[in-house]
Formats: sequence, C-alpha cells, structure tokens
Amino acid sequence: MRLKISIFTILIFFSVFNLTAQEKSKELVFRKKSLSLELAKRIALACQKKAEELEASVGIVILDEAGNLKLAYLMDGQSIISLEWAKAKALSSFEFRQATNKGAFRVWNIADKTMVLGVSGGAPLIYEDTLVGAIGISGTKGKEDDIIALAGIEKFNKIFSK
Repeated sequence: MRLKISIFTILIFFSVFNLTAQEKSKELVFRKKSLSLELAKRIALACQKKAEELEASVGIVILDEAGNLKLAYLMDGQSIISLEWAKAKALSSFEFRQATNKGAFRVWNIADKTMVLGVSGGAPLIYEDTLVGAIGISGTKGKEDDIIALAGIEKFNKIFSK
C-alpha cells in the first residue's frame, strides 16, 4: 500500500511539474509576424483600385516578411519590365526599411537581386515595429507610383487599426 501511494504521489508531482514546465515554455514561443496571401491580395487590390482611379496601369509586387515574393501581377496594358522594376523597388524598400523615393537615383545588383533607390513606388510594410513585407509599384511617370503604393499601405494600416 505504501509503495502504491508513493508511486501515485510521484506521478502527481511529475504531472504538475510537467504542466508548469509546459506553461512556462509557452511564454518562450516566438510568435512570427507573417504576411498572409489573403492580406497581400487586399493590399494589391487597393493599389489596383488607386491605379484605376488615376487611369494608370502598373505592375504590383508584394514581398513577405523574409523578402520573398508573395504576390505579383501586371494590370492590362503593362509589360513585364514594369513587374521587374516593381520587384526591384519592393526588394529595395524591404532591405533598407524605407521608401525608395529617398536619395539620389541608384541601381545596383547584389547576388542577382536588382535594387534601386531614388525612384517612386517602393514602400516597406511595418507592423508593431516589425518589417513584415514590402510593396513595389511600377508603370507610371513621376509620383503616381508612390500614390498607388500609399493606397496599399493605407489598406494595410486600416486592417490593423480595427
């Protein structure tokens, strides 16, 4: 009888200890902030809507939290080169955590990735001080790429302000 009680007591002790350890380990879990495909679609559609309001046709690129391509498409009437420029703008704004319209015009290639600064249309997506992606827009002249990218950022911010 004493042996059964001792084993029973030990089992209860380890069960409680194990639950406590599991609860503590939950506090240590890193919660990755990730850009879903659904959110990328909503951002891109906001950009497309703004482009249509401006009677423009653009290439739209959305990158995820790792800087990988999440979504890319061309509006009717645009060429593939617009998509390549949009990708370069998105990648540049992702890597530098700033809009691409800052500074003097520069283009360079790093590890087969084209980057560009000093042009409109690239903007990072930041949520709670964490870079979660980037937008790249290309196909208009002047500041319209920025205006279209801003529509995507506004949609992104609106979703998370609720």
